[in-house]
Amino acid sequence: MESVAHPCWQRPWEGFLWAAPLFFLAMTRSAVKLQLIANEAARKASYQKRKAGLLKKLKELHILCGVDMCAFIFSEYDVEPEVWLSLKDACQVIDRFNDNTSAKRNVGALDREAFLMKSIQKLEEKLKLQEIKNQKLRMLILGNQFLAGQIPTLPDTVGELNVLVGDLVLII
Repeated sequence: MESVAHPCWQRPWEGFLWAAPLFFLAMTRSAVKLQLIANEAARKASYQKRKAGLLKKLKELHILCGVDMCAFIFSEYDVEPEVWLSLKDACQVIDRFNDNTSAKRNVGALDREAFLMKSIQKLEEKLKLQEIKNQKLRMLILGNQFLAGQIPTLPDTVGELNVLVGDLVLII
């Protein structure tokens, strides 16, 4: 009796598809639950690794992109806070930040009165456009009513005629 191998282990040239065994598949990282690590030793080890990763990323960003930055890390594991770049460089970065933000904070910003005046002006323009649109619709309705015989005659008084002519002038 001949032994028959499982089809997934056959060679591709023998007509079967080759499949990798499960132990060759790569394992992916599982999501980390964001909460305080209960074990003190594991928390300190995680802190050290993550701090090193953060400082590495800061250094890469600083070197590759030419970005001025600093970082302060306060921890229960270190007596003094850790400063990245140096304290002198950090002070220069902070001074530049304070100078730039106070100057740029108000660029393009309107004071309240100017903002309200601009808003009122926009609303008044919308109101004018809506009034013209309403006037056109009134004239259209009036014309349709006259053609349908619902208005027997044109206005009798001069005031009514002036209103009608004013409406026509606004439309034109």
